[in-house]
Amino acid sequence: MAAADVLLDPALPPPLAWGLLQPIWWLIIAVIFCLIMIRWVRYKRLQKKLQPLRQLISVMQVDDPAQIAYQVKQVLLAYFPSEQVAPLAADKALIFLQQQWQLDDVSDVAAWLARAVYQQDTSQTKAMHKRVIALRQALEATLDSWR
Repeated sequence: MAAADVLLDPALPPPLAWGLLQPIWWLIIAVIFCLIMIRWVRYKRLQKKLQPLRQLISVMQVDDPAQIAYQVKQVLLAYFPSEQVAPLAADKALIFLQQQWQLDDVSDVAAWLARAVYQQDTSQTKAMHKRVIALRQALEATLDSWR
């Protein structure tokens, strides 16, 4: 009968301890938390840096040249040193943006922008409207490449 009791009630291993984690697990948790926080800070910094470019793209849907000139200047101030960008006029700022980001030729859009902002000539031909749309699409492609 003793053999039958041993077979029916085998000796079980001791129960697992669900107490405190070992120190190595706390270290692993801390490293993972730090990596997540670093990634989050970088993401927020990138979002803050991309905000002026997003605003420029949204303003380019409106036909207000003063707003476009203002946003071009804001984008340049966000990405480049102010000593380099501050003295630039609207048309020169757009050409500087084109040179720095290797965009298509924007000299005609820059000339229209200068006329519209400084000489209050707001006549915009359909061809110029198409060029502004093409420039907006190029800036959207630049924004997408940075993500």
